[in-house]
Amino acid sequence: MNLLNDSLLKLQLGPITAFDRLAVVPLLARTDTQADYLTLEAALAQGSARVTAVSASATGESGGLYCENAGHRNVLYVAPEPRLSVPGGRLRPSLLVGPGGRARVSPLASMNRHTPPQQLDVFDTAEHQLGQFTRVFHALPRQVGGVFLINDEPVGLEVFDAPETFAALFAQLVRSYALDALARPASRHQRTGLRCAEAFIAQVVVAAAERSSVHDTSAAVALSSQRITGGALLSKNRVVHLAAFQRHAAGNPFDALH
Repeated sequence: MNLLNDSLLKLQLGPITAFDRLAVVPLLARTDTQADYLTLEAALAQGSARVTAVSASATGESGGLYCENAGHRNVLYVAPEPRLSVPGGRLRPSLLVGPGGRARVSPLASMNRHTPPQQLDVFDTAEHQLGQFTRVFHALPRQVGGVFLINDEPVGLEVFDAPETFAALFAQLVRSYALDALARPASRHQRTGLRCAEAFIAQVVVAAAERSSVHDTSAAVALSSQRITGGALLSKNRVVHLAAFQRHAAGNPFDALH
């Protein structure tokens, strides 16, 4: 069994929470694990990291936002963009910036360039609604991830290696998926959320199984199958962050789970 599947199959499902068109099925670790890095937000608060805007240079350096880590621990960056509606955003990998390191974390002005018009309307009008979402969803003890459902259909899975990391980033993830939920019309489908979440996790396991060489490495790994796309960030024999998303092919494989 590879590292990706091993981490997925050790998780337990918690009680589903739903608000409006968004629902989350918690993914719980069997034991607590401590993170050996800081999230970017924590590093910025401590003053051990900074993010600066850099213009494209004549030497060939790409313009964009760069994270500089002046601390003694790795810094984890997770893209804050909407997870589903921004082309390429769903595949943008998370990354670790090492002590003394510097890495490009985002192009400049990418959001307005790629965001569909209907989602720009959501950005302008839904700030109050997004606040309602973040007040409803809360991380549970030992929660390291979640399966996110929109209109009772699983659309994404996010897993981290430590409860403290997930708790720190959960509100950001909720807002991201909520933006996509609010940009979609409500559906009358009524599916069984837990069963759909289990079926979705099984699809991710199948996609991860195709990466049979992933055992004990530190790398960014892409996931791709007929139904799943996504990627994972691995470090020191641990899956730091796994993000997987449902491909929307003809027909919905979850319609049978009413």
